[in-house]
Amino acid sequence: MTLRFSLIGSVLALLLAFVSQPVLAGPGLKIAVVDLQRAASGSPYADAARKKIDVEFRKRDRALIAKQKQIRTREEDLVRRRATMSDSQLAKGNQKLRQIRREFKRDLSEFNDDRNIRNNEELQKLQRVVIEETQLLARAEKFDLVLIRGIVVYANHKKMDITDRIISRLDKRFKSGK
Repeated sequence: MTLRFSLIGSVLALLLAFVSQPVLAGPGLKIAVVDLQRAASGSPYADAARKKIDVEFRKRDRALIAKQKQIRTREEDLVRRRATMSDSQLAKGNQKLRQIRREFKRDLSEFNDDRNIRNNEELQKLQRVVIEETQLLARAEKFDLVLIRGIVVYANHKKMDITDRIISRLDKRFKSGK
């Protein structure tokens, strides 16, 4: 959280420096804005990462689904056999059902935590690729400054937004296998 505030503070300080120095704000200054989130999610790298993670977690996902069906079957069985069961059999059945539910909740929580960690790892990789491609475009097209949307207080986004061009470059990069 502190890093985000210091980043926002740095960007605001940079913008204030531009405002306080009208020489820099001349017509020759080339500034652009990129929507990092949209560039990342709109790139083929995002689809590839999602598919990769789905494959990694498919076995555990199927095991959780099977365990969930097992719980449902046990619940239905207890309800169906309740009238013919003794109190001790019913208590044991309910105890076993609670145990299986606890195991399921624990397994589901671990699954979600592990999947979130992997999603974040892939997102960080993807953001690095998007930033790298943005830097390449900025150098190639001689931008003086490229800002990330969401941190910018105001920008004429229609005029300055280069996100679509970044996505296009990411498509080409992905197809070339880099």
